[in-house]
Amino acid sequence: MILHCNTYQSLAKLQAFVDGPIACVACVACVACSTMWVNEEGDLRSLPLNAEASVLYGEHIYGNAVVVHDEHGIEANAPKEVFEKYQLYQRDSTLPHPITVVTQEQLIFIMAHYAEIEKFYAGA
Repeated sequence: MILHCNTYQSLAKLQAFVDGPIACVACVACVACSTMWVNEEGDLRSLPLNAEASVLYGEHIYGNAVVVHDEHGIEANAPKEVFEKYQLYQRDSTLPHPITVVTQEQLIFIMAHYAEIEKFYAGA
């Protein structure tokens, strides 16, 4: 089963739907700014093959998946100043952890789309 959402979900909601730890995978057949979250241990736990998610990913996916379609894009979910705070922490871990200066939803979005966001703001 795949849950399609138009907004980012909390870590707890993602883990509850996929029944365990989550992993973000590239959604090769999805539109731009879509993210697919799956159970990181789906294969190890012998969860059932998810044929629809497997087609979207291009490899076997086991268990439930969540696809988040981001209709607002990068600027709405990771404003430049938020992304810069995250980058600063990556360079200097003595600074406060990003979760103390950005929302959990922003942090999840940045982690899922880091290269895309970096490229986007490099051209700004």
